[in-house]
Amino acid sequence: MTKNKKLNILIYIYLIFFITLILLLILLKKIPCFFKIIFKIPCPFCGMTRSFHELIRFNIRGALYYNFLTIPLILFIIYSIILFISDIRKNETKILNLITSKKFYVVLIILLIISEIFNIIHKI
Repeated sequence: MTKNKKLNILIYIYLIFFITLILLLILLKKIPCFFKIIFKIPCPFCGMTRSFHELIRFNIRGALYYNFLTIPLILFIIYSIILFISDIRKNETKILNLITSKKFYVVLIILLIISEIFNIIHKI
């Protein structure tokens, strides 16, 4: 199997995972947070379902209140899809370079820490 075929398979799996996650968040009313059940504090993603529901209703303020990570997550998914289509058309690996870069993980960790603090303060 060539490197490009492996990359395409990885990208397809990645996109299917995120699309499935979004559909679950939209269709289900409540997804229990096992982190909160075990540790008695909210995880960085607590409130994400309510945030998505508010976003679907175009209530951006409500979405940001429940979990501000919703907006960066949606923007990242849109950007990933655009990058994925571009990679397929040009036979490149920009999406793989993005998700394996150190900058990506630094930004991700910073966002998760801020979200955790935000959720603890707001008691989400």
